Amino acid sequence: MNGELISVIIPIYNVEKYLSECLDSIIAQTYQNFEVILVENNSTDSSLDICKEYAKKDSRFKVVFCKEQGCGIARNKGLEVFQGDYVTFIDGDDLIPKNYFEVLLIHSNKKDIPYVEYVSYGNEMKKRKKEINIIKHKNILAKYFRGRNLYLVAAWGKLFPKEFVSDLCFVSGYLEDFPATYKALLKGNNLIRCNKTYYIYRKRDESLTTTNDNMKFLSVIDNFKKTKKELQKTVSKKELSHFYCFQTRFLLNFYKYMYADNRSKIIETKKFILKYFRKNFWFLIFKNLGFYVKTAILIFCLSPRLFVHINKAMLIVKKYIFRRKDIIILNYKKR
Repeated sequence: MNGELISVIIPIYNVEKYLSECLDSIIAQTYQNFEVILVENNSTDSSLDICKEYAKKDSRFKVVFCKEQGCGIARNKGLEVFQGDYVTFIDGDDLIPKNYFEVLLIHSNKKDIPYVEYVSYGNEMKKRKKEINIIKHKNILAKYFRGRNLYLVAAWGKLFPKEFVSDLCFVSGYLEDFPATYKALLKGNNLIRCNKTYYIYRKRDESLTTTNDNMKFLSVIDNFKKTKKELQKTVSKKELSHFYCFQTRFLLNFYKYMYADNRSKIIETKKFILKYFRKNFWFLIFKNLGFYVKTAILIFCLSPRLFVHINKAMLIVKKYIFRRKDIIILNYKKR
């Protein structure tokens, strides 16, 4: 490992309940050559005091300030000041097992990008027979945009050579990772999934990801438009179909969540989504989107209401028949 310095960039916003546990998990690492950049993002709780306390006790912890709100913007601030040979991102309410840095660094070679899967807080990753799995460069976009989980899209859970993030720029808002992370991943020859460690993700009610305010979806739709334009300039039509699959899944998901919301901007957005799918129906049907995605498009174009209630029925089956504890049944009744 030759003593490479790992820079850990952590956006900090109102995570006083969880921050100490996160930072303690970093201090406990078996690999100790790291710096931690705590990007304070206008917290209104005691998060800043906790950051200062750790910086006072350990010179590897540095506090910087970001006036503009947003996790992505805070990450950009961290990218301006890091000094390491590698960069990894951790959210202030998450934590990592003690071998996290060591395992990622073992599989780093400045050409490939090691990454891990994640588990929900309080769980452990199931043991796998293989120490690593490799995603070749030609398959990166397919795995990125078609994966069932978002861990490949997320900035966290990966170790980037510094050259791969030198020009990286995150956006602000919900799903701020997806328009940026793929650019860094495409600079690697391969992605290497390390199965001997993992990232511990904490799902909390007050985070941007889980908040019930549907307005968070509006910025994502704008980011879809920008990302499509960028991809059209750099990737093949076949690779672009992976993005269309990702966009389709999330637009349909957004509609489902926004269905009962009658605020004017939300109504306007729902109309835009319906118009988009009806206008581009045949274009999308002839793309390589997969049977279930195409079926969802067809049902949605015929009747958005039917689409929403079929989804509700599927959630009920998962929750009460298959006993899925993580399933939340949305209120689809119009208000």
